[in-house]
Amino acid sequence: MKDYRVKVTIRNERLLSVMEEKGHESVAAFCKAYKLSAPFVRDVINGRKPPLDRNKEILPTVKELLDILSLTVEQAFTPRQLQGFRKNTFEVKVEEKQLKQLVNPVRNHEMLMMEKDTSHTLNTMLGELNPREEKIVRMLHGIGMKSDHTLAEVGLMFKVTGSAIGAIHKRALRKLSHIKNLKKLQEVGADDVYGKLDLSGTKTVAVREMEKLNATLIKEAKIREAENHETQ
Repeated sequence: MKDYRVKVTIRNERLLSVMEEKGHESVAAFCKAYKLSAPFVRDVINGRKPPLDRNKEILPTVKELLDILSLTVEQAFTPRQLQGFRKNTFEVKVEEKQLKQLVNPVRNHEMLMMEKDTSHTLNTMLGELNPREEKIVRMLHGIGMKSDHTLAEVGLMFKVTGSAIGAIHKRALRKLSHIKNLKKLQEVGADDVYGKLDLSGTKTVAVREMEKLNATLIKEAKIREAENHETQ
């Protein structure tokens, strides 16, 4: 019997290392400097977007990316990476001694930057709510607190029923899950931050809190999308 289930996310180290050598702390910072689409570049790095089109020609944005990095196609991609990956996250079962061999105690700098940007973006989004809504969301999700709270506990603080708090919370989530906000999260790489298993075991409390809220927002957005589809 194995001891751990580990998720491994594919990322192109050749591209990332050259970006870092050129002084860019993250993919988002690099794309901002050169006016490139961060989600597109991140998809290329993660293998979700093949760098070649159906005619085996390099995509225009990928060519622009390689020109900036002064890399040839052969230098930037392995033959397998040129094909892209239908699935870029894999789960494997390992024993504890194998896990220790896999894990680098130094956390990936790029991931740290995305984590920081995602946290900042979510905090900015929360600040756009009215004070009461923001306080309720923070208490229910435990953001900036030692633990989260139940609807009843938050209701006692605001001297209203738990169901009333639930209604306010739902209204706040609908505001937060607006498409413009989800696009902001996509831009800073929230999917990569929260889709990645933290093998170092040093994920901060703030990240765990934001992870729960981000998952809730994605779920709420899907509900809204389904509702809109039904009314059309």
